[in-house]
Order: sequence, then structure tokens, then C-alpha cells
Amino acid sequence: MGLRDISVWGYSAAALACLCAGGAIGWQYLVEFRYGLDQDLSDTTTESYFNLHVLLMYWLYLLPNALGAISFRAFTFIERENAKRLHAFFNTIGFIASIAGFVLIYKHQQDTYGDYGHFYTPHTYIGMITLALYWFQWIAGVFLYLIPWENFLSKDNMMRIGKLKGGFIQSHRAIGYVCFALIAVSCLLGFITNYYYGFTKNDPNHEMKNVLPFMNKSLTLIFVGMMVLLLLIVNTKYVRPKPKDTYKPQETTTLQAVVPNDKDVEKPSSTF
Repeated sequence: MGLRDISVWGYSAAALACLCAGGAIGWQYLVEFRYGLDQDLSDTTTESYFNLHVLLMYWLYLLPNALGAISFRAFTFIERENAKRLHAFFNTIGFIASIAGFVLIYKHQQDTYGDYGHFYTPHTYIGMITLALYWFQWIAGVFLYLIPWENFLSKDNMMRIGKLKGGFIQSHRAIGYVCFALIAVSCLLGFITNYYYGFTKNDPNHEMKNVLPFMNKSLTLIFVGMMVLLLLIVNTKYVRPKPKDTYKPQETTTLQAVVPNDKDVEKPSSTF
């Protein structure tokens, strides 16, 4: 393991540790002050039903996205194709969870507040932009880089797909960076909104002195984890090394193979 691998694993471990610790503290707040998952989850108007949205969007949307970004860089001990499949697997978990989390929160807001508007916080607007970009990224990634087109297309069409893949790869990476940043920012804004919304519940235990330790620790750790991971994925020194080209010297025809040996050439006859 070289310096590059040690750095990648160090950044990855630090980022994941911060993100998991921040999420755990945020969830502990929900358990202590907002019922956790103790209420009837079949009732879409309960706090616990709302907490499912937090569970899906943080633990099954943000974190798999982070793991997807890390896996392609850190897991150099597995083949590139397997790392690509692992990257796709993590992002597919995020894709499914993001859809479920969106449907869930839309239903909760509709059933709880009726005609009250859905879009009234920065978390909502940034979250919607993030979902649209992430869904586009997932669909484009599957279409271009996961489907084995060589089994279905002609050689000419495969050349067109190859040009499209090569032309889009830089955009795919850039959109991936932006997606992770937006997901993390959206989660931060969601936690902030949720913390301050708790003060409107007229709960005597939900006082600033009780809530601030949860809020400060969770938000700080999530922010630090987000920044560490961004430092990793945007640094070109830590991209996955390209496979080494295996050079096989081309067999060349030797002069001896072209020019016959003098011994094998019959001497001209002296008779006419």
C-alpha cells in the first residue's frame, strides 16, 4: 500500500466517521425529543412517520452516495469493473431511498397540513434541485456505463456509444461532485429546519439549553465530514489509477526470414 492509498483510506475513514457520528447525534435528538419511531407508523401525520424521511434521506441517500464516491477511489484491490458495479450499487440504494423519502414526506405534509404549501424552506428548494440532478445522474450512469451495449448493438453503433461515453465522463464526474455537495447541504438545512421547528411544539423539555448540544455537535460533524470527503473526491491525485498497459512486443519478420540462406540457394548451372 503506497502513500496514495494511505491518504485515500485516511480521508475516507475520517469523512465517514464524521458523517456517521453527526447523523447518530441527530437521530438521538429525534429519539429523545421527537418520538423516534415509537409512534404508529401507519399514521402519516405522526412525528415518527416524518422521522422515516430523515432515516431514508440521511442513512440511505447521503451515506450510500458518499460510499459510492469513495469505493471507486479506495477499493483499488478489486478489478475496475467490480469497483464500477459497487459504485453503481451504492448509488442505486441512494436512488431508491431518495424516491421513497420524497414520496413519504410529500404524503406526510399533505395529510398533516392539507393545502399548506410544501415549498417554503431552503431545504425544500435545494432538496428538489438535488433530487432532479441525482436522478438524471443515475439514469445517465446506468445508460452509458452499466448496460452492456456490446451485446445488443452493431459495431458502428458501439462506436457512437463509445464517443458518447468518452465525451460525457468528465461531466459525469463533475455532476457527481455537485450531487454529493448538494445532498450534504440539503441534509444540513433539513436538520437546522427540524431543530428550530421543534421549538414551535410547546414542549417544556425542548429548551435551547437541551437542544443546542445536539444541534451544534451534529451539524459541525456533518459539515466537517462533507468537507473532508469533497477534498478527497475533487483532488485529482486521488483518482483511481488507470490499469497499467501490458506491452507485448509485436513480432517482426527478421531479415533472415526474408533473405534466404546462401546455403539453401542452388548454384546456377553452367550448362545451357
